[in-house]
Amino acid sequence: MKILTTIIAILGLIITIVFTIAPIGNLIIFPAIITILSGLLLFKIYNKENKNTIIPKIIIGTAILGTLISFGRTLFSTDNVAVDEKFEKRQEKSSNQAIKDLEGLE
Repeated sequence: MKILTTIIAILGLIITIVFTIAPIGNLIIFPAIITILSGLLLFKIYNKENKNTIIPKIIIGTAILGTLISFGRTLFSTDNVAVDEKFEKRQEKSSNQAIKDLEGLE
């Protein structure tokens, strides 16, 4: 039980870290919840066996930190699409030039 929970927690932690680095948005919530729950289960198992609980604490802390970073990035960053005025001027100039060329053909 302890080995399976540790494997699930570590895999969830790796996925949480990857999702934190990649700009995926709120998709990080699912692996983070699984990692935190597995970490809490590991913490209880380690407490029952009177072993050092540093590994479950690191797993839980890293999952929470990754979640907070991802949510902070989602809340405080904005994706704006800027209007390219130079492109529109070039396009208008090109359209006017094409009209002049067509008028010259007549």
